Amino acid sequence: LRSKVRVFVDLFIKERQLREQSALIHERESRDREHRTEERFRALLDSMPLCVWALGADGTPVYANRSWLEYAGADAGAQGPMAALHPEDEAAVRTDVQMALQRGEPIELEYRLRSAGDGSYRWHAVRFLPQRDTEGIVTGWIGTATDIENFKRAQDAHAELAVKERD
Repeated sequence: LRSKVRVFVDLFIKERQLREQSALIHERESRDREHRTEERFRALLDSMPLCVWALGADGTPVYANRSWLEYAGADAGAQGPMAALHPEDEAAVRTDVQMALQRGEPIELEYRLRSAGDGSYRWHAVRFLPQRDTEGIVTGWIGTATDIENFKRAQDAHAELAVKERD
């Protein structure tokens, strides 16, 4: 009887060890899969021609894609989208962004950003969208900036032409 009990206890222990090992393997595979997905996602973001940022709930930069780092420089990448603001746009943009952060509302703006390459400023359409958890609490922000300099120049040229036609 003791021998049979010992065999059953050993079987029970081995079965529990197998379950634990299986759970560990599953967890490791899940982490690896998540890591590969994150790497693919970052590669996708780095291949995009527009600037992309991930910000913490308070607006602190967490990530900047390659387009932003190449456009604004590595120093601006660590500081996020506010690092390259045109001085004339800075006060209004900071106020608008701060209000959006406090309210947890999406925001779309047009403002000028400085290029690290030549120091020139170009117009960008900038958008920040809140990321929320299951309870609706803002956990972070995703921001994008699309260069609209050529569009702005075309708008200005069109306005000048319209003024000349009236005169």
